[in-house]
Amino acid sequence: MRRLWSPAENPPRREFVDAVDDLAELEPCFSVRLAASLAMVWIGGTGIGYVLNEPGGITGRAVVLAPGIAPARVLMAHALCDLDGLAASPEWRALFRRCRPLLGDAPRADCAQEWWARSFALQAAGRIEAVLGDREVAETVAAYHRRVVDSYP
Repeated sequence: MRRLWSPAENPPRREFVDAVDDLAELEPCFSVRLAASLAMVWIGGTGIGYVLNEPGGITGRAVVLAPGIAPARVLMAHALCDLDGLAASPEWRALFRRCRPLLGDAPRADCAQEWWARSFALQAAGRIEAVLGDREVAETVAAYHRRVVDSYP
């Protein structure tokens, strides 16, 4: 994990502290998987230009957690989804087809990987039903994510 905000900006902004707190709340099985697979997690910053000026730059797989992009849990869920192909499973594809009409005009509502990551974060916060508006489908999505968590070593 690397700091990506200016050393002159001390103490760090609250958003950066919140991002670290979000990471600390990840299930241990996911933390281990991400730590083994990501080269770097960058916290903060104002854009890729700052990253390129850092000694060493970015090598391998990296995630940048910056204010205004997405909550840390959603970005880490994207990384898990990418690493393990979670949104490509037949079970998730079928479940996504059930969710799609309930998502309306939400940004990227037609992307199974985006909904996998968002719903993963929403499930952890107990908020899937509030987004979908359908209790039965929300419970099915939550149960799916609990099975995914249980299936990791």
